[in-house]
Order: sequence, then structure tokens, then C-alpha cells
Amino acid sequence: VDNGDGTITDNNTGLMWQKVDGGEMAIEAAAPYCTALTLGGYSDWRLPTGMELFSINNFDHLNPALDTSKFTKTTAEYWWTSEHRADVDTLIWVVNAGGGIGAHPKSETVSAGGTKSFHVRAVRNLIKTTFSVSRFTDNGNGTISDNYTGLTWQKSQATDTMSWEDALAYANASTLAGKSDWRLPDAKEIQSLNDVASVKPCFDTTYFPDLLSGNFWSSTSMFMRDTVAWYMSADYGIVTYCAKTVKQHAILVRGGMDAKNLGIADTVIPGGEFQMGDHFGFVDPSHPSDETPVHTVDIDSFRMATDLTTTRQFLAYLNSEFLAGNLAVKNNNVYESSDTVNALCYSYQDSVCYSIGYNGKNFYMADFRADHPMVGVMWQGAVSYCNWLSTQNGLAPCYNLSTDSCDFSKNGYRLPTEAEWEYAARGGHTNPYLVYVNSNSLDTLSTNLPNSGDPFEFGSYPLTTPAGFYDGTVKQKSDYNWPGTASTYQTHSDLNGFGLHDMQANVWQLVNDWYGQNYYSTSPTDNPKG
Repeated sequence: VDNGDGTITDNNTGLMWQKVDGGEMAIEAAAPYCTALTLGGYSDWRLPTGMELFSINNFDHLNPALDTSKFTKTTAEYWWTSEHRADVDTLIWVVNAGGGIGAHPKSETVSAGGTKSFHVRAVRNLIKTTFSVSRFTDNGNGTISDNYTGLTWQKSQATDTMSWEDALAYANASTLAGKSDWRLPDAKEIQSLNDVASVKPCFDTTYFPDLLSGNFWSSTSMFMRDTVAWYMSADYGIVTYCAKTVKQHAILVRGGMDAKNLGIADTVIPGGEFQMGDHFGFVDPSHPSDETPVHTVDIDSFRMATDLTTTRQFLAYLNSEFLAGNLAVKNNNVYESSDTVNALCYSYQDSVCYSIGYNGKNFYMADFRADHPMVGVMWQGAVSYCNWLSTQNGLAPCYNLSTDSCDFSKNGYRLPTEAEWEYAARGGHTNPYLVYVNSNSLDTLSTNLPNSGDPFEFGSYPLTTPAGFYDGTVKQKSDYNWPGTASTYQTHSDLNGFGLHDMQANVWQLVNDWYGQNYYSTSPTDNPKG
């Protein structure tokens, strides 16, 4: 987006850029130039990292490989970054006008006595932080999850080198870890694996021990040259191009994760009839009639997740959609890229109550609540997550995100209706109806309520417990790092008659229905949808 003040905002990354670069200069002058810059009313400009600068490349353009309807074309041949090659301090990472990235001697620019034109393009972001979780996770099945991007990678490359066309065919035919949607990474994705602190190889060999040398194909073709494609060198992380007939290595990627990868389990809720509503006169004075009259409802069988959606699971969705260019961060809230009105969720930078942070490049875990229920999410965020999860599992999304309508004929994930939720929460206990999930008396060792004494009550708000925490076992502080001082905590099981956890207390839970205070008076009997 051209902000009309000399700055460009990238809604895919949340970074703000100089529209017209700062001109040619030596690397020693580049950082001070950015620090002294005041532009668009901001004075917190800086030199970008290599990954940041590479992210604005547009591979449908050439010389420069930028969207020149937004960024003004200058005489730059290269642009400086803030990083040097790990083994040589005088080799500085730069992005070139052709779209590549590599490390060049700082003496090559005109101001340092060279013959080439190295320019500066400053960047800024409101959030400056570091990641609080490990970058990668070895899934133990030949795949590596990137916790910063939401991508899943092959741990080892193909045995043989191959042409670009053969690499595409190899990807299409590949099945690994029970998945068949593997593909060649694009140029930006393969470059994201470059560890600027490492050389020969540039990969993190703790997680990619076999990626030691050679060149690795991307799926990105060279602009206006159909016989040429981009690749990355394993030695130094240089991204450049060659003829598609050259034999190179291939490492495959898949976008995001499905329910099994995310640890989502579900169970069948058998259909049946129940009396829906407030059986015990627990009237909320602010809306006294919205759970009366008690009325008969028939529910068809459906499937429901056994646990609440966790912060870790929602984080995977955010990074996957963000990488795809579908999300943007504005005023510390997350939105669909095309929507500036309906926020999807809050970030840690909005309030420390929320566990997912944003650092201008990716979303990350900002505290210890990765396995706690996701909080600070709006209804629009919940249904967008449902659609994403449906796509990840090869199912038909239920929601039209433009109209907020749900197509119940689709087979994808959705929020339960209020009737489905209440029926599921009761767990089959309808004779008699119970005050709580499993009894008429409250067991504070089986649910997270205020002042129940659980070891998470001693930290900062929100005082949530992990999803499924109350399972009847003794919990260890060493496993959960809770803020309380107790070394152990005995739980009682909160599992209800349908095998669901957390169906009382811990957090408020969203349902599909639109609210109507007097809806119970007019509700249909069969599968009411609000």
C-alpha cells in the first residue's frame, strides 16, 4: 500500500518501507543514514535483514525485481542489508536488482572505490522482539516443522540430482509422513531456510543433517525466461538462477499442517433429544430471557474436537496464512489482508494477556501458554481458522468470509451451534439434568475456576490451564513450568460423558450462532442454528 507520504506498507509482512531508496553509499554510512532518517512522521528506520529485503522482491518484474507501481525505480544495482556473511565480515548480504541475494565485498560500491551502485532502502516496524520458541521441530517421521512460517519440510533431499522439470514431477509423485501434497518451494521459501550465521552449509544441520552441499531448486521461474529457474546454494545461501536442464538437488515443502499434525482429535457426538435451556434458574440480569423457555431440541450426530483449540494450533494457522499473503497486522490486531474492519485476534503487543506476538516478520509464542486455550480471538478469527483447517485436511470450507454465513452442507470444520454445544457439554446427562458437567456439586480439582487453587492462578492474566489439563493424573511443575510454587498438582478428571474436556470454566467458548435474546421462544426443534 502506498501511504502517500514517501512510505510503502507491505500488508503481507507488516513492514513499512522507503518508497524511494536513499541512494548510493558505502555500507559504513548505510546504518547511520537509516537511524537519522525521518520519513512519514517516523524516525525509527533501520537497515533490513536479508530475509526482509528479499521479501519485497516481485519475480514477475526484472531490473528491478520490484513492483515499480509502488517502489520508485532508481539506478540501484544492489541494496545493502544489515547482515554480513558468517565467515567474512567484509562480505555484506545484498539483494540485487535482478531478484537474487548474495554476499558481496563492501568495497564494490562507488563510494568505497568500486564500480557498482549499492543503495539503501530503509525499513521500519513497530514491534522489535525475538522469538521465544525454537525455530524448528523434528517430527520424527522424516519431516521438519518450521515454527516461524508454519511450513513443513523434508528432512533430507532427494537422493539424486535432477532437472527442474524432473524436480516438479518428483514433488507431484512424493508421499511422506502420510502426506501427498508436497511441492517444490518457491524462491522466498527456500531462501527462508538460509541461516546467515552458518556457511558450508547454510542450513541448520541440527535439523537438516544431510543438506551439506550443492544447489537446491525453487519452483520460481525467471521473469521472461521460461527456460531458467531460481535456486539456492547450500554453501552460502546465495539465491540465483540457471537453466532448468541443469541437475540440482530438490527438497520439498508442504504448506501448513492438518489436524493430525496439529494434535487435534475428535469424537462422535451421538444424536438425540434434550431439553435445552436454563433448568436451574441461573438468570443473568443483563439478558434475563436468553436461556428460557426450556424447550425440546433434536440434534443429529456430529463430530467435535475433544479439546479446545490451543495457542500453538492457532499460531500455525496465523503463520501459514500470513506467509500466503492472506493476513495483515494493523494496530497490533490481525486482519484478513483485504479487511480493515473485522479483526481476527489480538496480539501480545496489544496486551500481555495474549500469547501470540508479531515481530514484523512472523507470529511467535510470546509466553509459556502454547498448549493453553487460544484467547483474544474474535468470531471472525475462529471461522477463518476453521476454513484454513478444512483446507489443510482436504475438506470443503464451510464459511463464506465475506458474508459470515455457514454452509452446513459442506464437510469442513465449523463452530458448533449453541444447541450442539449445550447438548455436547451435558455429555448425555439428561435424566436428571445436572448443574455441572458430571454432578450437581462442584469439584475444584476437575475444573479451572477462580480461586480453585490450581498452580496457574499465581501468574499474570489470563489464568488459564492447558487444554485437557484435568485428566485425573498428578501434574509436575517440571513438565508445565507453571507460575505457582507447588512441585506437583493432583487433578481430577473433567472428561464428560461424550469424552470432551473443558466443557465448563477455563475460557468462554465461541459458537456459530448469531445472538437473539428471545430466540428460545421461536427456536425450531430440529437442529436449531440460531
